Amino acid sequence: MKPQVGLIPLGRDIRSGLWEFWLWESGPRPPWKAGPEDSGQIDLGLLPRTPFGIVLVLIPGGQFLMGSSDDPDSPVYDPDSQREERPAVELLLSPFFLSKFELTQGQWLHLGLENPSMTMEPDF
Repeated sequence: MKPQVGLIPLGRDIRSGLWEFWLWESGPRPPWKAGPEDSGQIDLGLLPRTPFGIVLVLIPGGQFLMGSSDDPDSPVYDPDSQREERPAVELLLSPFFLSKFELTQGQWLHLGLENPSMTMEPDF
């Protein structure tokens, strides 16, 4: 995967082993507690008082079966599946980023976007 502009590597999550990145435009650097080698974790002990930017997790690509089968010997057998879920098909996903946490209104606004909420003040 090519380097992604605006993403700063934090390290590998100590539990999942997946790489985590800080989207620097979205707010302050997340509090990262370093572990052995490149590992560590976000220090959630500082929340909710300390806001920080968006953390993205790099999900590795790979093949998987999507859907289900009505064959009890199939690895994707689901007796309760709907007809639209069959047959299972093999798909190949490219690596992608997924936010580790829900975005706050404050993070959204920090990116220069309009606040879509009509009922709540932004939380920073």
